[in-house]
Amino acid sequence: MKKFVIAAMGLMLLMSGAVFATDTRTAVMGDNDLIVVDDANVFRFPGRTLNYPNLATAEFSDNSSIEFYKFGVNWQFNDDNPWVLGTYFTNNFYGMVPSLYVGGSLDFDPADWLLDNRENQRIDLLYGRSLFGNNFGFRFNYFRSSYSNEVTDNDAKQSFGYYQFGFGLTEALTGQWDVALNLGLGSFCWEDDTGGTVVEPDGYYDMDLEGRYFWVRSPKVTLVPHAGFGIGKRGATAPSEDDPAETDKVSQTRFGFDGGIGLNYVTGPDLLAVMDFGVMYRKYSTDYDEYDIVGDTMILSESELSTVTIPYFKLGFEGQVFKWMDVRFGATSYWNIETEKDIEKFKDVENDTYLGFGFHWGRLHVDTETDPELFLNGFDFISGYGDGDMNFRISALYEMF
Repeated sequence: MKKFVIAAMGLMLLMSGAVFATDTRTAVMGDNDLIVVDDANVFRFPGRTLNYPNLATAEFSDNSSIEFYKFGVNWQFNDDNPWVLGTYFTNNFYGMVPSLYVGGSLDFDPADWLLDNRENQRIDLLYGRSLFGNNFGFRFNYFRSSYSNEVTDNDAKQSFGYYQFGFGLTEALTGQWDVALNLGLGSFCWEDDTGGTVVEPDGYYDMDLEGRYFWVRSPKVTLVPHAGFGIGKRGATAPSEDDPAETDKVSQTRFGFDGGIGLNYVTGPDLLAVMDFGVMYRKYSTDYDEYDIVGDTMILSESELSTVTIPYFKLGFEGQVFKWMDVRFGATSYWNIETEKDIEKFKDVENDTYLGFGFHWGRLHVDTETDPELFLNGFDFISGYGDGDMNFRISALYEMF
């Protein structure tokens, strides 16, 4: 029996490692990227990169100002000792100078930050190869934008940069486990027309660590325990409005962890149900120090917002309708306790449901998150409703082999 279970584990995980899917598929299946194995995992677990060579993927969404917002290709080199390079380009904006508002704004108006909402994601690179008997992956995500005034005797300038470094390991033989570490480092500059400092960074980083393990209990049932935690900081300083010789400061930090156990339930080669159950904690703290020249003292204030999710559920299903089409359903339920320290507390539940389809035509795979109004109201040319979307998002993948 033990040998049978081990054999079944290897077969299932190797087969699942060959599944071609997309961000949309895992989102529609209850936002279950953490417990479903497919090529969408490479951005979360870079160690999976080597398993998905020679792919071209495209992402579309009606929630983006640019509907076709992402395109990338995974290239394989060196057949004898293969390695994979993924190159992705995205119409995206990341971050800005941290909000300096806690009862005041340090004379910082986001409307004056000229780089706000300007696209700055330059490239997202993935690299995967075999290393010391396991699959190693590396991710580099690069954001950068800047502004300078070309007028004579005007030294105003702004710049922003954020750099993500991801490292991942995946068990090579069956893909039974994954671990990943993500580091993010940022910085910014803001100087006025005289070259004086308007605001400058005082700490800008993120670190996240997570892992998962596929524990095969039978040919039908695989349990997926998983855990992760993360920390981060956004800090800034600025000359005081009351006394430029003094400095106002703001520091914003985050801490969180997530742990749970997922279930992959396979009743046939074209049927999969998944469920994830866990707990999650998030805390955001802000410390604000403002120099007051009237009292010649430092005014200190702080705030703390925490969210405890006990528990959360993520449920998903996909099944074959025709050889060229799958149907998918999903739901998420977060039972939240949100507390603003010394002010208020809310207890509520956040539920979402999803509907989608997967289409397969030879090497082309298309996944959709479908608007239910398509079924409630019918196609516009029939119903005349004319105010709905056919799909909220679409992902397309082409196998280049």
